[in-house]
Amino acid sequence: MNLWLLVTALTAASTHTLSPAPREVVVQATPEATVTHWVYAQAPRFALGAHDRLVNLKTLPLRRGSLVRAQRWYDDVPVLGEALVVRLDALGQPQTARHNFTSLGNLTPAQLGPSDAVARAFGYLLQRTLTAQDVATAQVSARLAIDPRRQAYVYLVAARSPYPWQQATLVVHANSGDVLEVRRATRNAATSAQVYQPAPTPTAQLNEATPVTLNRLFVQEPLVMEGEYVTATSCLVDESNVRTLTCQDLLGGLACFSAQFRDLMGALCGETHNAPNQGETNGFIYPPLDNVSDYVDQAAWVDSFAEVHAYYHLDLAMAHAAALGHPVADFAPTKITVNVTMPSSELLACLSAAWAATSSSDREDP
Repeated sequence: MNLWLLVTALTAASTHTLSPAPREVVVQATPEATVTHWVYAQAPRFALGAHDRLVNLKTLPLRRGSLVRAQRWYDDVPVLGEALVVRLDALGQPQTARHNFTSLGNLTPAQLGPSDAVARAFGYLLQRTLTAQDVATAQVSARLAIDPRRQAYVYLVAARSPYPWQQATLVVHANSGDVLEVRRATRNAATSAQVYQPAPTPTAQLNEATPVTLNRLFVQEPLVMEGEYVTATSCLVDESNVRTLTCQDLLGGLACFSAQFRDLMGALCGETHNAPNQGETNGFIYPPLDNVSDYVDQAAWVDSFAEVHAYYHLDLAMAHAAALGHPVADFAPTKITVNVTMPSSELLACLSAAWAATSSSDREDP
């Protein structure tokens, strides 16, 4: 080979080798797509089958990763209250999952149509018998859904009204036509109150009660501690509302022969609201019972402050969990009862005597 041909061949080879390679395009899946693929790939673990699909996927970004929440549909029908929450790490990989899916293998197909469900719902509200023809022209929505707790198809019938407190959603069995539930529309209010805030350290002293705003209360008259996430009540402690249970109440008294139940004692009480709204100015501002002098008579166990205090802190915790994507509303409202200890007459007499026997200068409140 002569020199000219050798140089030409080397030049051509160098030119071919140094030509730019085609650029690779990397497409990263969205959190929703990642979760969908991950769940479907191991469907039996989540009690899902061929009839199920995940819908309404929503992503909540976190500092390191994200949360993806999804609802469950079965045969293209929404399943009430069932949801999935998956935690993804910073690289978008699923780490943990929480769900409340149940098996839906024995569902009886719906026999009633939407008009029949509307007739049953409004017949229930009006306390009269209605037929589908009676509501044929009514502009009312009836949405088919699955109630996993009852393992049945149901209709959600929306009852509208110009008065907000009369609006409701009725749950109607899609086969029997029975009205299973009446769900009142969520109506929220906010009002002023005062509570103790958490102490900065376990050994710190409580500061004074601080002003706060109570949120997510249902609008009603009177306004009480009932809200979207929490219902707070007080125990009725008078003799007609408190019942003490002993071993005599179990198995016809036979439980008293067992050492395990011989000393058993419990109590049941009626419930009420001891913290009604005091108007636009005072709201739910009640003083805390934090002095010995507050506990010298039966009125000490009508503690309005405790009811407000319990509602505020539990509602705050529930709202925080909901913001993280947990299906809090599906299990709400959470109920809490305060003032559950009934003072004995002997204890009240002791406190009253001790208080009366000391001079004002010697009285020290804890």
